[in-house]
Amino acid sequence: MQQPNSVPKTDVLEPQRCRTGDPVRPAQTDQTDRADTTSSTVGTAQRGARPRNDAPVLHLLCGKIAAGKSTLAAELARKPGTVLIAEDEWLSTLFGDQMRSVADYVQVSAKLRSVMGPHIGMLLLSGISVVMDFPANTVKQRQWMRAITEDVGAAHQLHYLNVPEDVCIARLRERNKVGAHQFAASDAQFHQISAYFEPPSDAEGFDVVTYQTDTI
Repeated sequence: MQQPNSVPKTDVLEPQRCRTGDPVRPAQTDQTDRADTTSSTVGTAQRGARPRNDAPVLHLLCGKIAAGKSTLAAELARKPGTVLIAEDEWLSTLFGDQMRSVADYVQVSAKLRSVMGPHIGMLLLSGISVVMDFPANTVKQRQWMRAITEDVGAAHQLHYLNVPEDVCIARLRERNKVGAHQFAASDAQFHQISAYFEPPSDAEGFDVVTYQTDTI
């Protein structure tokens, strides 16, 4: 993966309908009554407690490369009392010179998650909602993110960008051309990473908001 110089985000997103077929709620709507909690590893959440009505929310983003996750993340983070933590920015700053392949990304992203998990938990425990611009693209990744909310009694909301693959590839080529992202993935890397993509299912128990868009 090569690193262009500039990092503007230009994708436009429009929420459509939930994966279950119900009308989507506004993106800023907080989920407040889903996640049961286990014993806290960070603070004072009680085992078996449910998130309060005013509990902070961990916003998660699921979508293939160039689906528009970072654009949506920036919009969600505009809500008062909310901070944005973007994986690409941290990886670019800390490990940019070490990332030349998908295998490199897997290695350094694991290091970043090991540090960020407890940090995000402390932010949530302090009453701050967090937009986690990390790919929630596999069941395993989402389980790790869900565990953060369970540890501290926070709510969660999973934003699923259900964008056609051909649209994602067109966007990827465009942003590579103009240098609009920290990392420039090739078509081959897009397909390599997308092979592991797992859309969210009802069985995972997330509060899902689904988005669809055809705007590059």
